[in-house]
Amino acid sequence: MIAQDVHKYGNGIMTSVILLGKDRVKLGIGQDGVLDIPRDVTPNAFSLILLIPEKLKCLVAQKNVGEEKGGYHQHALVDLGNLVGYKTVVMRNPIQVLRKGQKTWTAWHQEEPNRLDCWIIGPNGRLDLFQVGVVTHDNGRSFKLIGDYRWMGQLFDKNRSSIVGKPLSPIWGGFENRKQILDLPEFKKLLNGTGNLLLPWSGKENELNPPLSRPKGPGLATVDWYNPFAGQTGQGIVLLHDGSNAWLHGIDILSQTDPDGVKRLWRGQSLQYVAIIQNWGSKKDGPPKISGAKKISTYTPTTNR
Repeated sequence: MIAQDVHKYGNGIMTSVILLGKDRVKLGIGQDGVLDIPRDVTPNAFSLILLIPEKLKCLVAQKNVGEEKGGYHQHALVDLGNLVGYKTVVMRNPIQVLRKGQKTWTAWHQEEPNRLDCWIIGPNGRLDLFQVGVVTHDNGRSFKLIGDYRWMGQLFDKNRSSIVGKPLSPIWGGFENRKQILDLPEFKKLLNGTGNLLLPWSGKENELNPPLSRPKGPGLATVDWYNPFAGQTGQGIVLLHDGSNAWLHGIDILSQTDPDGVKRLWRGQSLQYVAIIQNWGSKKDGPPKISGAKKISTYTPTTNR
């Protein structure tokens, strides 16, 4: 199938990818998100252009992934205004390609990561997070545009003093690590401008932060979180049978990829693994990592709004 230079997602958001260098080249995008890069070019940077439907109440921002519980900002984005029914948002600072030895990846652990976060607001406090960005999980042999929902839920007013978020499903996890978006003035303005009052919260704490089930024995793990934009090949944290945590990298997952060639895991999924590796890489004093991981439960999230 011929690659198109605009990729449209089910929520109506359209994305184009610009290869930056001596010339600016608008790249073709395959159905599986693979970018059509000229064979004689070694990519060093990409820029994203997002077209957001006017009818979609959506705020585009970037999260400072380089800091623990980093905040959201828009200083690296340019809003070009409306264009035939769409709002146009462009990256001012590009997604950088990093290389070290035999490894190649797109820079992610920094203030301006390899993705854009699209926060979509619906009626009665409905809130979804849709992330769009560029990764390479095969050391630069190919680069791929990914668009994934990373959280879906609803905001509530808690005691008229704070806002809490309840995930639509336990697979999305709690809102706590994403609540910094509430501090962004532009988000507050969009949320308040929806004309919908948030419903009062009357539920239980474990509905806001659904607990994980501890694995039943050695060699088993439960996914806490996993993000294909993180690390060099995707990265996340799993819960082990003794209650401790371990890292998991995409390269250490043996299970089959999704149809678009990306390895995805969701919170609460059960895994089996071959080995625990201590003192790996530069994280000598941090948690171990597991290798030889395989899915023993599968789940495909429903992302219909």
